[in-house]
Amino acid sequence: FMEQKLYDLTAPQKSIWLTEQYFSGTNINNICGTAIISELLDFNVLNKAINLVIEKNDIFRLNFIEENGILKQYFKQFESKQIEIIELDSEEEISNLEQKLLSRVFDLKEDLYEFKMFKVKSTNICGYMLNIHHIKSDALTLGLTCKKIIQEYIALVNNETLEANEKASYENYINSEAEYRISKKYEADKNYWEEKFKELPNIITIPSTKKDTT
Repeated sequence: FMEQKLYDLTAPQKSIWLTEQYFSGTNINNICGTAIISELLDFNVLNKAINLVIEKNDIFRLNFIEENGILKQYFKQFESKQIEIIELDSEEEISNLEQKLLSRVFDLKEDLYEFKMFKVKSTNICGYMLNIHHIKSDALTLGLTCKKIIQEYIALVNNETLEANEKASYENYINSEAEYRISKKYEADKNYWEEKFKELPNIITIPSTKKDTT
């Protein structure tokens, strides 16, 4: 890890990490989405399309490590993945598969995401799923990712190459937040909110199902 450039968590990530620590050993931060397509797919091409999206979006190459008790993040090199194809007996099993993926408890040492491709037997119904940890993605990003996979798939089938628009970069966001924290605007914003909350509002309690194990 000495060769990797380590970054601090962003403000949204810190909030998610606190939730992860409080509900440790659970899947509370998992986000899962499914794309269902009513026509036969070439799964080799779909596998390639998914890998193109992984390669072009650095959130998938974002990994985490604890350094002196503090969670840090770094970007690793792209590695092509062979996505598993699952054959389902009926359409009803699609939601069961999604729930199975969603129930997974990720380990910080893992990639914190998982793709699956599927086909329903004796039908033209195919698709893919993505289960990803919230510290790497939100629901909007997950939806955009599923859309981009379809776009890459169609381009590959038509022997086309998608125009190299801007590559989605979480690294750019990390750097822009770091710059903001040393800016005059940050100081002005900080002073505003410290003044605003000089008198703390009433505390609101949020119901929780977490059990005290102490």
